[in-house]
Amino acid sequence: MKNIFFDLDGTLLALDAEEFTREYFNKISEKTKCAEKGKHLTKSIWDATTSVVENKDKEKTNEQCFLEAFREKIDNVDEAMEMLEDFYRNEFTELKILAKSNEIAKKSIELLKQKGYTLVVATNPLFPKEAIIERIKWADLCPDDFEFITSYENMHYCKPHLEYYEEILEHIGGNPEETMMVGNDVQEDIVSGKLGIKTFLLNDYTIDRKEPSYTPDYVGNFEDLYKLIEKLPNV
Repeated sequence: MKNIFFDLDGTLLALDAEEFTREYFNKISEKTKCAEKGKHLTKSIWDATTSVVENKDKEKTNEQCFLEAFREKIDNVDEAMEMLEDFYRNEFTELKILAKSNEIAKKSIELLKQKGYTLVVATNPLFPKEAIIERIKWADLCPDDFEFITSYENMHYCKPHLEYYEEILEHIGGNPEETMMVGNDVQEDIVSGKLGIKTFLLNDYTIDRKEPSYTPDYVGNFEDLYKLIEKLPNV
């Protein structure tokens, strides 16, 4: 094994995804200072994001797909995007109170770096890089520790599409048999096992929609993962 992929929310970063999503959209709506305008904007963002998740056009980045769908919903896209950019620099940082860093996650990253593994933040690339880097910092981790960080600027696919994992492997020059995916979502993270990637399901913030069903190679908390990492050889 040479490569370890980590999901972010609910994995490296202790976070309740439903609560975060709710507060994220509430803060965007509040920024418009108009209930009707805020409702329209948040629905438009949600619909455009859904288009990104469903997209499998390899010629379009997720960012391009988002903007294309967003333009169909919003009259002044440039103004809306400027507002969102300001939001990510300011109000978005206030959402940190919903998250907690995990000391054992930090120790796991440090040990893997010492052993020479290639590390990837394999979060669903629905956000701009700026917002993902911010959340990595909330986890008290250094973005520079990761060889690659997925974002909507550099990816063309989303979870749970297998093409998402194949694209990451292309970016780092890796292959499935030398890779393990660590995550808390059965359908979005453990699905990677279909490519031959080893999978570790974290059971602290597990999300399992039951269908389709996938069986991970390992199940446990971060302490269990750390014990596994201790047994891994140096690369």
